[in-house]
Amino acid sequence: MALTRRLGEAVFFHAIPREAVCQALEALLDALVCSITSDGNVSIPSLHTHFEQTTGRVECTRTTASTPMIDRSCFYDAIMMLPEVIALVQGGMERTQRDMYYNHCAFIKSSNRFYRAVRFLCIMLQIPRRCLGLRSTSKGLFSGPITVTARGDTLASTSSTSPIPWAATPERPVSMVASGPCDCILVVEKDSTFQQLINDNIHRHIRALIITARGYPDVDTRHFVKLAAETLQKPVMILTDGDPSGIHIFSCYANGSEPYAPQCHELAVPSAQWMGIWPSEADAWNVPASVKAPITSSDRRKLMTMLNKPQYEGRPRREMEFMQASGVKLEIEAFNEAGNMQFLSHQYIPTKLAQLLAQGTDADIKSDHQ
Repeated sequence: MALTRRLGEAVFFHAIPREAVCQALEALLDALVCSITSDGNVSIPSLHTHFEQTTGRVECTRTTASTPMIDRSCFYDAIMMLPEVIALVQGGMERTQRDMYYNHCAFIKSSNRFYRAVRFLCIMLQIPRRCLGLRSTSKGLFSGPITVTARGDTLASTSSTSPIPWAATPERPVSMVASGPCDCILVVEKDSTFQQLINDNIHRHIRALIITARGYPDVDTRHFVKLAAETLQKPVMILTDGDPSGIHIFSCYANGSEPYAPQCHELAVPSAQWMGIWPSEADAWNVPASVKAPITSSDRRKLMTMLNKPQYEGRPRREMEFMQASGVKLEIEAFNEAGNMQFLSHQYIPTKLAQLLAQGTDADIKSDHQ
């Protein structure tokens, strides 16, 4: 389903009607029966992911070539849960992945293995998870000049905080409309930082929609960020720790991630910018050496892996190289530990947003508060 939009309004897209999902399930069952009855062999699909420079996203190709044993295990687990998925789709019902996992935990011994099987089923069907009636527990929050309508409920969040709704299906649409002036979409890594900004009345200092996934971004929050970018047509700025995990979180929002490569076209925002925290800017902002954290051996391994991936370019790559050379990283909390509890919301974020929005790049930004 293509994106539909009125002025200042958009809805989640690529939602597949229930009839099409039922047809995909029937086609999968028919293919399995034919394979078994013809020669006894079943072609197991495999997914090969890569970063596509032209789109700025993690993308994938699907093949039925020889597959590793882990794919065979996923295949068996996916077939085991298939009857329950069919019942959900036919009945127009929904349940969380965790609920379904507990129904199968006697055979599927870990939640990670279950979630891999769910992704594998989506690959076989080429259907997004939400269209199969399976949901994750949405954990994100937002605050800003928008009104969101989801499942008959209206969430207005000019200066208060509202939960991010589940992503839409054709039967349960989600829409967003701007309700006031907005200069950008600010995505914050941590719940504690998000709450601090709201408590500091940051909306008096910047005109922004502020979003957090409260840690590693879940699918619903990534859908919501994409919806906001499509609706508001404003730049997306990502604020994370200045460490390998923070840069990886930025990349999940901007480029997508390998586990959800088939959905990256509806999750990733390649134009998103990483506004900080940058370890190299600590001295410019007078951050004391005592609050700079040393990188760990685990951090070094992550840096080596990430530096070998093409999606980490520009500012993220320069900051990773700086961490390697200096041996230090910088967390968001460093600004609070420096002595001014409102420095982040009253000075750092407004100053960097103003300069990034004016420049339109991730060029070096120096402190002008000295």
